[in-house]
Amino acid sequence: MLSLQIFNDSKSQKSLATAFGHIKGKPFSTAPTAARLVSDQDFSERPNRHILNTTPPPSAAVSARKSRADLVRSAQDQTDTDLLNTPSKYKDMSPSAIVTLATNPSVESLNNYYDKSSYIELNGANVPKNIIGNALKQRVENIDNDICEAGDEDTFFVADLGEVYRQHMRWKRNLPRVKPFYDFFLTPGTAVKCNPDPQIIRLLAELGTGFDCASKGEIEQVLKLGVDPTRIIYAQPCKTNSYVRYAATQGVKQMTFDNGDELHKIKKLFPDAELFLRISTDDSSSLCRLSLKFGAAMDATNDLLALAKQLGLNVVGVSFHVGSGASDPLAFRKAVQDAHTVFEQARTYGYHLHTLDVGGGFCDETFETMAATLGEALDEYMPSHINIISEPGRYYVSTAFTLACNIIARRTVEDPVSMEKSYMLYLNDGLYGNFSSIMFDHQNPVAQVLRSGNRTYYDTPASYETSTGTEYSIWGPTCDGIDRISASIRFDQNLNVGDWLYFENMGAYTKCSATRFNGFTDSHDVIYVSSEPGAKALLGMM
Repeated sequence: MLSLQIFNDSKSQKSLATAFGHIKGKPFSTAPTAARLVSDQDFSERPNRHILNTTPPPSAAVSARKSRADLVRSAQDQTDTDLLNTPSKYKDMSPSAIVTLATNPSVESLNNYYDKSSYIELNGANVPKNIIGNALKQRVENIDNDICEAGDEDTFFVADLGEVYRQHMRWKRNLPRVKPFYDFFLTPGTAVKCNPDPQIIRLLAELGTGFDCASKGEIEQVLKLGVDPTRIIYAQPCKTNSYVRYAATQGVKQMTFDNGDELHKIKKLFPDAELFLRISTDDSSSLCRLSLKFGAAMDATNDLLALAKQLGLNVVGVSFHVGSGASDPLAFRKAVQDAHTVFEQARTYGYHLHTLDVGGGFCDETFETMAATLGEALDEYMPSHINIISEPGRYYVSTAFTLACNIIARRTVEDPVSMEKSYMLYLNDGLYGNFSSIMFDHQNPVAQVLRSGNRTYYDTPASYETSTGTEYSIWGPTCDGIDRISASIRFDQNLNVGDWLYFENMGAYTKCSATRFNGFTDSHDVIYVSSEPGAKALLGMM
C-alpha cells in the first residue's frame, strides 16, 4: 500500500528535481524537504506509481499525527464557516489551502466554491496548471537521452487528483439528487474501460461515491478498499455464472438484467438479488452506442416484469445508458420518460421500485447542459422519494490526466513538387498504447510541445499548434501502418529526437485499453499531484 503524500503548492516545486535525480543515476535525496518516493511496502510491488512527498518528516515531539478521520472531520466542521469568512481573493482555491468541502456539502457552500472557481488565478498563477507543469518539467529536464538507461525516457502521466475532487463538487452542485457510481471497469489483470487507477478509486471511495462494476475482479478491487457492498452495483446485464455466485457470497446484491435468460440464471444462482431492469435508449448521438448490445426494448419490459414476478425475484429499479460521450441532452429526457413507464408497469405486478440508475454519457464540456435537462426530467417524472444513481466515468477522469511522450525518431519528407520539407515524428506511445482512445473512443488528442532542445514550453504560446510553422505528422512506435496519432500538425519549433510532446485530457479510455503489441509496455509511470487540499485531506496527506 503506497503512502500518499502529494505536493500541491508552488513552494515545493523546487524539490522535484531532487526526486528525479535518479534518472541520471543520482541517489535519492534524504533531505527533509526533498520530494521522494515513499511506500509502506516494497516499492517494487507497484513500480509505475510515483507519489511525490514534500512533507518534512515529523520530529519526535510531533510524530503523533492526526488520523485521516480526524483530519477530514475537522476540515468538514470548518467548511461552511471558512468558505463564507475567507476573503474572496482566496476562495478561488477552496479556499487558500486550509478548507476541505464536506462530502455532502450544503448548496450555499457549493455555490461559494464554484462561483469563485478553482481555476481562477491566485497570486498571478494558475495553480493547477503550475503544479502539473512543474511535475512535467522536472521529470523531462532530468532525463539525458544520450546516457539514460533503457526505459527512463518512457511515456508517463501526471494525474491531478484535485481535478477529480473538483469534478465531484461540480457534480453535486448540478445534480444534487443523483449519487454517482464511478464506472471504472477492469477485468482481472486487464483494464478495459475508462480508468481503473487505484488512487482515483481511493479518492472517490472517500468522497462517498458508489461503484459500477462488471466483473469479479472489479468487485474485488472495490471491496479491498473497505467499500460497503451496498455501494456497488453489478451493472452487467449478461453475467458470468461464477461471478454471480461470487457477488452473492460478498453481499453485492444490486445487479442489472435485460432478458429472460438472465432472470432464470439469477433465480438459480442468487435469488435474493436486488434487480434493475435495463432498458434500451436512443443513443444515436453518443460516441459509443451501448444499446446495440444491452437494454430491453420498451415492448419487452412488461413481459420481463411478469417473468420476474413469476420467478419470485426482487426487482427494485430501472437502469439505462444513453451511450458513452452523449451529445444530445434530450436523450436523457426520453430515457427518464421511458423509465417512468416501466415504474408504472411494475406497480401492476406488485413491485414498488425505489431506484433509477441514469447510467453515464456525461462529458466535461457539456455537463451543465446535460445535467439541467436530466434534472428537469427527474423532477417531472420521478417523485422525490425515488433514489437516483448514475454511472459517470469519463466525466471524472478525462481532464485529470496529462500524458508526456518522447520523440524517439524523426524522418524527413520532401515534397517532389514544392520541395517543401515536412517531418514524420515517431513517439514512444501510440494507438496500441495510451492513444487507443483514437480507435475505440473516437478521440482526437492534440499534441503540444513540452520540451525542444534545452527549452521547456509547457502551457506557453510556443507550445501550441500554429498555422504557419513546420509541418509534422505524428506516429506511434509499432510496426503497424495505422499507428498514427496525427496526420498533420504545425509547430514553430524544430522538433527532433529526444524532444517531448504532451497531451492533455488523457484520463479516459487511454491506459486502460493499452496493449503490449510488438513488446511495448502497457504500464507507465503515474505522477500524482493535487491542486486541491480537499483531496489531500480525504486521502490522509495532511
